[in-house]
Amino acid sequence: MLVRRDDPLAQKPRLEREDLLSRPLIMPRREIVRDHIAGWFGVEQSQLNIFSSHSLINNAALLVEEGLGCVVCTGGSFEIRGGEHLTFVPFSPERTTGHVLAWKKNRVFHSAADRFREYIRETEAGE
Repeated sequence: MLVRRDDPLAQKPRLEREDLLSRPLIMPRREIVRDHIAGWFGVEQSQLNIFSSHSLINNAALLVEEGLGCVVCTGGSFEIRGGEHLTFVPFSPERTTGHVLAWKKNRVFHSAADRFREYIRETEAGE
């Protein structure tokens, strides 16, 4: 979860279910992801205190910086955004999720997109 550095949760090494349920949350906009997160903690989505939703972590991080809530996100997404006033605190037990990269078949892409797809394939092959 992404929180302000001066938030009491920032001092904890890991967050528990109760930490999630007691705070105003800024959740991903996609319903399937929200349901997945609620399932991690054994509750219905309606039991979460969802303050706002986001489709871009950068926008959500601005709300956290203003003290309006905490963002449920992956650790990797925070690494991209960063911020001197924010910190990422993982859940306990650890929660994991997958990602999907999709593109249209038989389509000509810009060279940068082709290089990115090749990089992803190489990274996948190396794991």
